[in-house]
Amino acid sequence: SRIGGGIGLIAMNDVAGEGLLTSNSLSAIYSYQLVLGQKLHMRFGLEAQVIQRGIDFSKLRWEDQISATRGFVLPTSESPITHKITSPNFSTGWVVYTENFYAGVAVHNLIEPTQSFYGSEASLPRRYTAHIGSVIPLDKRRHSENSFNPNALFMVQGQFTQLNAGFHIDRGPLVTGVRYRQTFGESVNSDALILLVGFKKDKFKFGYSYDLTVDSKRGAAKGSHEISTTI
Repeated sequence: SRIGGGIGLIAMNDVAGEGLLTSNSLSAIYSYQLVLGQKLHMRFGLEAQVIQRGIDFSKLRWEDQISATRGFVLPTSESPITHKITSPNFSTGWVVYTENFYAGVAVHNLIEPTQSFYGSEASLPRRYTAHIGSVIPLDKRRHSENSFNPNALFMVQGQFTQLNAGFHIDRGPLVTGVRYRQTFGESVNSDALILLVGFKKDKFKFGYSYDLTVDSKRGAAKGSHEISTTI
């Protein structure tokens, strides 16, 4: 193509803590593709992002609000948060792949944007990611729609380290899979079992996943749902 690759746009809305914290982002992505051999390709990508975060101060609870007999009924002396944070962010990544194999690395939060509502130096640390995977056909057809896809993803961000490993199986347009998430470093933790089901048709993909908490926090954090669509 004239631009030598592809372009993308991602819009995201994330609501956490029963509506307490809201994050919105809009990203523009450009990827450049290079043919290294008859079957080997490389892609390099850049992402420019704008992030906006807001917090519902009325839902926060502070120690000075507690009445010994009535609970959280007193006014707080904490400075209220009435503004939202808007900041730019940039990421980059690289991947090499063949028809049946891929591997790559990525760096997110290159400029480590500020996250604090109070103007302190709290920032979002850079995240380093490496991933590898394979596509193994389940029949002998040249362009099989049935395949077994093992993959692994390793991430480091600040003091936190995480490994996601698993597989998904494609049967025509239907996708099913399972992954396991494990953390290392200062906090070694068997975090979650991730169950996935999805549908794909041409350039359209739809997926649903459920993170089943398997560590000691499962009584308080039983799991989370995620729905995604890609064109």
